[in-house]
Amino acid sequence: MKEVKAYQCEFCLKKILKTKTAMTAHEKKCFWNPETKACMTCEYKDERSRRIDIDGQDCRQDYSYCNKFNHELKRGTLKANCKYWELRELKEWEL
Repeated sequence: MKEVKAYQCEFCLKKILKTKTAMTAHEKKCFWNPETKACMTCEYKDERSRRIDIDGQDCRQDYSYCNKFNHELKRGTLKANCKYWELRELKEWEL
């Protein structure tokens, strides 16, 4: 095993990259960075849940929703630099 130095995004805390240059580029476009004015930090983002059936079992599925445009937020529908974006107070579990 080899130990390496890595950089973690200070906004999403998920992304880890080997170079500072790559992390700087990621942080500039990270959806959790308030400067990108993206869905993840917007006042109009809402957390919802729905009941779904999986193999006859009643299950709960959580999802994010945009109350401004009335649609589910999923990969491919997240926006950055939205003109309607308003900074929301992040919940403790999101920090």
